[in-house]
Amino acid sequence: MYSEESVKETYYPDSTLMEIVYKQGGKVNGKAFKFNPNGTKLWEFNYVNDRREGLQYTFDRNGKLVWIEDYRERKLNGWARCYAGPCGLLSQEGQYLDDKMHGLWYEYYGVELLEVDLYSNDSLVRVIYRNKTFADRTGELPDLNMDCASLVSRTK
Repeated sequence: MYSEESVKETYYPDSTLMEIVYKQGGKVNGKAFKFNPNGTKLWEFNYVNDRREGLQYTFDRNGKLVWIEDYRERKLNGWARCYAGPCGLLSQEGQYLDDKMHGLWYEYYGVELLEVDLYSNDSLVRVIYRNKTFADRTGELPDLNMDCASLVSRTK
């Protein structure tokens, strides 16, 4: 059986590469990449027969990793991790089941565990743990203005 393979490239009006998609048999299969106009990677998705499958990576406009999500059977199923701040540290992680938050979700501030929440079917069941240092916080926490090297060394 013959299966046509091709690579499709899409460009911004200024001729900068926007997207690369691998097609086999007329369907997207394998990795697909999208780039910002500045040339940094915006996302890297895996496809099987036109459907997202496996680990998906999303980046900010500067090319720093922001999200890793796992797709199974066309839905978020498995671990998702969010990275934030100037150092790109883990800020949130938890699991999805059929596109819904499910099980334990962890929230971090720098290298400190802030909170552990239990979710079922996308609804908060209860707070399992709240860091006493941050328990009385209201609103957003201040930006992390620490030196990234000192933060990373604290995690070792």
